[in-house]
This record gives sequence, structure tokens and C-alpha cells, in this order.
Amino acid sequence: MQISFIFLIISSILTLTLYADPGTNVNVRIEGKINTIFESNIFTRGHNVTTVSGGTHPCDGTNLNSHPTAGPTATSALDDASKHGHFTWDGTFSTTYDDFFITRIGNDAQTATQFWGILVNYNYTTVG
Repeated sequence: MQISFIFLIISSILTLTLYADPGTNVNVRIEGKINTIFESNIFTRGHNVTTVSGGTHPCDGTNLNSHPTAGPTATSALDDASKHGHFTWDGTFSTTYDDFFITRIGNDAQTATQFWGILVNYNYTTVG
């Protein structure tokens, strides 16, 4: 079975800092099935994120205390991009990983063979 990926690309430094979350400017590019859904520079920081399927949860990289300090994440950048680009997205929330699993961005939803992949600085990441 061939698996296709739809890419959410965040290219900037999205690393957690040792200080309070000052936020950061990032370039967000979201590639859909047929076209680019969004591409622009935005400012993001860790914040509460709300989706229809997942509810409201902190999206600040702390992920069950695996990181001691809050900071911007790929998912918080997606959420901020959706507000700037006037598109919606959805995702379920995993209490096991304390993270969202992105299921739809704009009109492009995951299928049995197509999933959203997240790249930070052009590298796949396992957390959002």
C-alpha cells in the first residue's frame, strides 16, 4: 500500500527556550492535495488550542512535562496561521501524547492512505 503525505511545513527555529515563552516569527507553508493552502511569516507562541474534534488544550510543547518550559510548536503555528489565513483545521487530541493529531486543514482531510506530516526546518517531527 502506498502512503501519501500532505505536508505542513514550518521552517524556522521552533525550539523550546530556557526562558518564558517570548514567541517567535516563523514561516508557515501548508501544502494541500492540490495547492498551497497557506504560506506566510507569522508570529506564534505556545497557547491553548481549540478544535471541534479535540476540544481545548495547551499547545506549548510541554507534553506531559517532557519539556520543563513552554514554547511555540508546529501546532500552535498552524493555529495562528489559520487565523491569519482565514482557514479552519481540525484534529483529535491524544491524552497519551498530550498532543493534537491533525485530521483536516482547510478542505483537505486525511484519508486511509493520506496523512498530515509535520516538518520543522525541513525535518519530520513526531510531535506538534
